[in-house]
Amino acid sequence: MAESLVREVSGIITDRLDTEGAAFVAFPGGRSPVRAFEFLAPRASGWRGVTIIPTDDRLVPPRDRLSNYGLLERYFAAGQAQLIPLARPPFDDPAAAADAAELRLSDLAWPLDLVWLGFGLDGHVASLLPGPDLSVAMRYPDWRRVAGVRPVPLPAEAPVPRVTLTLSAILSAKRLLISGCGRDKLEVVKRALDEGAESQMPLGIVLAKAKCQPDLFWSR
Repeated sequence: MAESLVREVSGIITDRLDTEGAAFVAFPGGRSPVRAFEFLAPRASGWRGVTIIPTDDRLVPPRDRLSNYGLLERYFAAGQAQLIPLARPPFDDPAAAADAAELRLSDLAWPLDLVWLGFGLDGHVASLLPGPDLSVAMRYPDWRRVAGVRPVPLPAEAPVPRVTLTLSAILSAKRLLISGCGRDKLEVVKRALDEGAESQMPLGIVLAKAKCQPDLFWSR
């Protein structure tokens, strides 16, 4: 699956560079994309004109092991792509961090050429996670690209607030890749497809309402 993802991601970026001279993409964080990043990093050395942001991030410094931006730096900073963080101080205030990220990203060429998403067993994508901020992040108008979220409960593996692409920023992407592993996640995809636009899961809404046809990648 990692090799298939790398071929698809590389092809999308190469096409955009050939036709437009630039590409603007969002990559996932956490553990799930690491194997694909290992394959992708050597291809990224010549990505002049490519801008990469995380789909979401934990509100921690970039050297923290929980930082998605730090993960991107480890694999792609040696190449020619431009990396832009979502998470900067104040790390204790997700709304303020999101406002700062919104301003920092406002001059980029939206919509994104590619959004690559993982998803959880609860059907979340990026950091559109259950909590008091979820409905706001799901309902922002098209012009708003970044939201601050404080998940409830805080995930045990990363118990910190987040910043994330809004649902509208994800839905507007020119290409969407969604990847997952294991039988349990395959069942989540099936349920999301069955529920469609009425799903309570962000994944279901993304699959039903994306402006492009999402591509699903799965492995056992």
